[in-house]
Amino acid sequence: MKKVLIVDDSLPARSYIGYCLKRLGFKIIYAGDGLEALMKLKEVKPDMVFLDINLPKMNGYVLCRKIKTDEKTKDIPVILVSVRNTDWDKTWGREAGANGYVTKPFTDEEITETVKTFFPLEEETFTPLKKEY
Repeated sequence: MKKVLIVDDSLPARSYIGYCLKRLGFKIIYAGDGLEALMKLKEVKPDMVFLDINLPKMNGYVLCRKIKTDEKTKDIPVILVSVRNTDWDKTWGREAGANGYVTKPFTDEEITETVKTFFPLEEETFTPLKKEY
C-alpha cells in the first residue's frame, strides 16, 4: 500500500485530502507543521507528499527544498497545496523542487487527477464528492 504524507496546519484541509486519498487506497500520514513533517519523513518514507506552503515552524518552500536536496527523499513527488495562486508562488514552488501545485479550494477530482499523474489507478474506486474544500 502506498503512503502519502499530508502536511498542513489546517485540520479540515488535512482531513479532506486524507479522505480523498484513503478512498483511492492510500495509507495516510499526517503532520501539522514543517518540523513534524521532517520527523515523519525520517520515520516512514512516504511515496508522495502533499505540502501546504503556509506552515508554522518551517514554510512549505523550505521544507520542499529540504526534501528535494536530501538523497533519501529527493525522488518523492511533492505537491504544493495553497491558497496562493500567483505565477510568482508557482515559480517559487518549482524552484524549491515541487512536482505539482494544487490551489485551494480544490475538489476531490483535482486531488485524484494529481495523484494519477504519478501513480496509475487501476479503476475508479469512488464516486466524486462534487464539493470543494
